[in-house]
Amino acid sequence: PKGFIRQDGVILPYDLLSAGTRDVLALSLRFAMANHFLMNANGMLILDDPLVDLDPRRQKKAAEAFNTFANNKQVIVFTCHPHHADLLGGNRIEL
Repeated sequence: PKGFIRQDGVILPYDLLSAGTRDVLALSLRFAMANHFLMNANGMLILDDPLVDLDPRRQKKAAEAFNTFANNKQVIVFTCHPHHADLLGGNRIEL
């Protein structure tokens, strides 16, 4: 892709996106790829600290996306941030 396409059709090159938008885009691409490759198969998505560089509003929205994805596929998230684990919910295992 040449960049991020806005609702008005204007294409913003990747290098003009904010760091937060880049992080959300990267997470969205991971969900899309996992959906594609796990479509009719058993499998899981494993991510390490995917919320760490997001601002609190984006963390909350990303956690909602994780929970939606987890309705159909298993999701394993590693984090050292108790607040992120609280946002994500699910079965929590502390080491």
